[in-house]
This record gives sequence, structure tokens and C-alpha cells, in this order.
Amino acid sequence: MTVMGELDTSSDMETLKLIHDMGIAKDHTQQLEHKVELVENDVRSVYNELVKSKIVNNKLHWVNDSLATASQLLTVASIVPSISSQARNLKTVVDNTKIPINKAMLVSDKVEKLAGPTREKINNPILPNIRTVDNGLLVTMNAENGFLALFGVAQNCITTLHESDLRDDLRGRLEAVSSRLNPKLALFDGVQVALLNGINPIVSNMDSLASWTLQFEQINISLDAMLNALRPLINSLQALTAVFNRTITVPYGGYPKMCSKGRGRFRIYYPCGWVTSYFSFTIQQILTGATGVIAPIMNLLTNEMDKVLNPLLRALNLNISLPAIAGLAVLDSLSANLEPMVNGAVQFINGFAAEMTGFDTINKEFELVKAEVGDIGKACAEPNEGATMN
Repeated sequence: MTVMGELDTSSDMETLKLIHDMGIAKDHTQQLEHKVELVENDVRSVYNELVKSKIVNNKLHWVNDSLATASQLLTVASIVPSISSQARNLKTVVDNTKIPINKAMLVSDKVEKLAGPTREKINNPILPNIRTVDNGLLVTMNAENGFLALFGVAQNCITTLHESDLRDDLRGRLEAVSSRLNPKLALFDGVQVALLNGINPIVSNMDSLASWTLQFEQINISLDAMLNALRPLINSLQALTAVFNRTITVPYGGYPKMCSKGRGRFRIYYPCGWVTSYFSFTIQQILTGATGVIAPIMNLLTNEMDKVLNPLLRALNLNISLPAIAGLAVLDSLSANLEPMVNGAVQFINGFAAEMTGFDTINKEFELVKAEVGDIGKACAEPNEGATMN
């Protein structure tokens, strides 16, 4: 014989199973909703950060072109003896820097071609379907909580009843409800488990994409630092090499000017002045060694050339270091993974959205039995209320 609160559970297996399995199903729904939110946050981050792909791509092209220009100018400037060694050394640094920049630029070209279509896929269908899924999951979570609360009230009430025909009747009715709902809940939660297994790699992939695209900002900062180092160098080198075609003219020696008077065989010639000789060479010719010019003339040419070059050389700083570009490796990761990862997300989220009919079905099942469970709880509460009044 059992008394109030000492309920033999051997006849309540379906009821207890339902309470147990509902707890698990509810936990699975909450996990799904949380992971869908993670995917949505990462997808929105990827969408926003991919705009910066174009900026990175443009700057990589600018840096690559700037390095090529600097290398060419340093080759030309290296004919100036006072900076020849420094110019050659810096040219080696520039050329070595250009190798990874050029590679990154080509990879960035591929990423940029993927960026636009990827943002379109995120905008539609990924984000609208995520909203559909998340809203559906919230509805199901509320339905589960509402049903469990009502079911728990009824089940707890029954355990407080003394052994009686009423208690047996209510237990039987609750067991019948549980028996009908258990297989439907098992089917529903089987779908949830499959979705959880499917969404885990999507969460991981979207997290990776979000992490990679967030590095665009750091790449941009590094590229700006590189451009800031190259611009003054290029400007100074351009100013220097621009004068290499300037002509330097110096006087050296000459010959007597001859005049004449008389006519025919009576014409005579006589010196009547002096003609100064001028020697003209471009600065580049002077730097590379003007052929056949004697040392005194070359000294004069060099002195005049130095008046032009020295102010430009003082403004030229070859003692610079080029900053490293952080984060370029993520471009390889994005080039290889952006399209397949996003396509995988599209496929999964589309499938998830299609599965929401199953969530609608279980929600309707909860609604169908809530009235019945409510009646059971009400029938149970009435004798308890009478006992309390007595």
C-alpha cells in the first residue's frame, strides 16, 4: 500500500521517460539556438570585414608598384659614388621585400574576386535563413518550457494525492499522453542531434573565416606603414635622378680670335681677341665618366655637378628599414577556404531552414496535448484544494 507522496513509479515509465527526454530535447534546442547565434555573429563579421578586402588589394598593388619604382630609382642613383654602396644595399632589401608582396598581391586578387559573391551569399540566403531558423528555435524553446511547466505541475500534483481511484485515473491519463508524445519527441530530437552534429563544423569554419577577415585591419595598418616608408624615399630619389639629364657647362681654355683686313693678296690676319672654350656634359655622363676629358676639365664639371647634387643628397635618406607586413598568410587561407566554407554554410543553413517544419510539428503537438495535461492538472488540484480547506 502506498500513501501520499510515495508513488509507485513502475506504472509511470512513459511519463518519467517523457520528463527525462524533454529535458534532453530542451537542452539540445538551447544548444542549437546558441550555435546559430554564433554562426550569425561570425557571418555578419565576415560580411563587414570582407569590404576591407578591396582596400587590402589596392594597397598591395600600390606597395608592389612602389617597391618596383624604388628598385629602379636605386639602380639609377647608385651611379653617384657617395651613395653607391648604400643604394645597392637598399635595393637588395627592396627587391627581397617585393617577392612576398608580389605573391600576396596575386593571392589577394583571387580573394577579392571571391569577396563580392561571398557577401551576396551572406546577404541572401544565409542571413535571412538564419533569422528564420533562430526565430523558429526561440518559438520551440518557449513551447518546450511552457509544456514542461504545465506537465510538471500535473505530475507533481498527482504524487501528492493519497492512493485512490482518482490518482490511478490521473496517472493513467498522464501516462497515455506521454505514450503518445514520446515517439514523436524521439523523432524530433533525433533531427536536433543530427543538426547539432552538422552545425559544429559550420561554427568552426565561420569562426575561422571571422578570425581571418578580422586580420584585414592589421594588414592595412602594416601596408600603410610600408607606404609611409617608401613615399619619402621615392620622392627624394625621383628628385635626385630627375637632374641626371641636366647639362653642366664649364669654361676651360680657348683660342685667339682672328680678324682680317685688306683684300685679295693684300689681306692680312691678326689676333683681335680671345674665344673661351666650353665643355658640356649631362650629370649622368659626368657620373659615369665622360670619355676623353682631361682631369682639370673633369674637376670643374664635378664641382658644378656637386652644387646641384649636394642639396638633393642631403635630403635623401637611404638608412631606412621596411616594416614587415603582418597577417599576409591569412590571404592564402581565405583564397583556399572562403568559397567552400561559405558554400558549406549556405547548404547547411538552407537544410536547417527546411527542417523547421519538424519544429513546427512538435510545437503543434505540444499545443495539442497542453489542454489535456491542463485538464489533468486541474482535476488533480480540485481534491487537494478541498483537503486544504478542510
